[in-house]
Amino acid sequence: MAFVDKYRKSGKLKDIYWFADGSGGVSIWNFASAEEAYTILHESPVFTFLDANVVPVMDYEGATKLRTAMAGAPAT
Repeated sequence: MAFVDKYRKSGKLKDIYWFADGSGGVSIWNFASAEEAYTILHESPVFTFLDANVVPVMDYEGATKLRTAMAGAPAT
């Protein structure tokens, strides 16, 4: 819990949820880089027990702007 509290207070850990059936959970982080993600996640005391996937996400507005811009770009 100290790990979670530390990164929630710093603003790096935005949200954390646990699955109701106790099988795991999901968390939303704000990392500046892949290197920062690697460093912070390896600090977790339960890291060696995790089956973790890191998936970058974008907010809706940013994704919409990017898709609109790409729609006008020539196909590669």
